[in-house]
Amino acid sequence: MGGLGCGAPLCNNCQHSKSGHVTGEKAAELYAVEQSEERARIGSRTNPEQRTDENGCPLNLFEVLKGDPSSYELQVGYFLSLEHGLMGFFPAIFADDSKRVVVTLSKPLIEKVWKMLPPRKSRLSHNTFYVVKTHSVAFADVDDKERSGPDRYLTEEEFEQLTSDPENKPFKWAPGLIGNDMSSEEFLDAIITIVARTS
Repeated sequence: MGGLGCGAPLCNNCQHSKSGHVTGEKAAELYAVEQSEERARIGSRTNPEQRTDENGCPLNLFEVLKGDPSSYELQVGYFLSLEHGLMGFFPAIFADDSKRVVVTLSKPLIEKVWKMLPPRKSRLSHNTFYVVKTHSVAFADVDDKERSGPDRYLTEEEFEQLTSDPENKPFKWAPGLIGNDMSSEEFLDAIITIVARTS
């Protein structure tokens, strides 16, 4: 019997899926869900009907593009990520929802977020997004349109609400890279320089 890096022991019926280490019936259940979703995705490629979630929001960019062109608009969206020499994407995320990446449609707003984050070597990036305002979500324009899911973008109103309590720290860097790689002064200088360069 071996073990995982986290210390959990492995047993005879261990299996793995995209969601991690699972055993027995749970593995079969997760695999069935993954297979069902893959079949639905493949079937949707030839079906003109748009697949949506329970709230009517398109499931991915491929589904958005099936809909009425007046239901979305192209906009530039901004996001932040740590700068490093490793493979991986370590973006700014919401502290209470580690799956929600901070995406804004406003450059001044993303600058405000940046100044609230712990000082780290980081960069401001932008991309074209398909924005579905009726659901307040944006879909990144990427090659694999079926893998581009909805990102609920941060608005000025939500930012004001999240920052109304000065003790609240609503944003953080995605976990995975540890380090104190720059001082607060260097961080502020870097933000000013990068923002000026991208203006």
